[in-house]
Amino acid sequence: MNRVATFLRSVVPADPFQLIFLAGIVCISIAPRLSWWPTELLSSTEGPFRVPQIETMTLSLRVFLLWCIYFIMFAGLAGYFASFWPGKRPIRRILWTVCLPLSLGLALILRKFFQLSHPTSSVLYFKSDPLAFPAWLFANALKLPPGAMFSMLGLVLILIFGYRLVLGYSSLPVKLPNQNRIETIPVSYWNNVLTLILC
Repeated sequence: MNRVATFLRSVVPADPFQLIFLAGIVCISIAPRLSWWPTELLSSTEGPFRVPQIETMTLSLRVFLLWCIYFIMFAGLAGYFASFWPGKRPIRRILWTVCLPLSLGLALILRKFFQLSHPTSSVLYFKSDPLAFPAWLFANALKLPPGAMFSMLGLVLILIFGYRLVLGYSSLPVKLPNQNRIETIPVSYWNNVLTLILC
């Protein structure tokens, strides 16, 4: 029991709220590897599609999802970089390199899902009824694919930590409580470790 407590003390950051940020980054990193295909949304499609239309729609949706997921992958990688790299303005780095690409990719995907599961006759439908998309999102939140759910969860966790960061209650980079022990290890030890890794 003491070993478990000692291990947890050495792994948990000095600011426990940094775990919220790391959990959000992990959710974003996992999301591209999950399923993004909107099976339940497409099964409840209102529009009558023919077989050739379905094949064309499926192919274009796959290509579209592939390109949009790159934004989310970039956000996950940038999140790890932001969490361990010291800097003067971490909140600006988080907003520009993590939240913006993630929000952009997620918004494009959700809009495409909305257009497929709620077909309209006009391109200007968004402008004529601005509450249609939020109402659709609220009604179909549980039908979204796991990739979209993990991305949204990651964004919420990062924004919670970002709010604490703005208020000054949390800080970056992530630091472990006994990080000063690493500094006491002699340089020759690290040279041996590097030799072992590279060979």
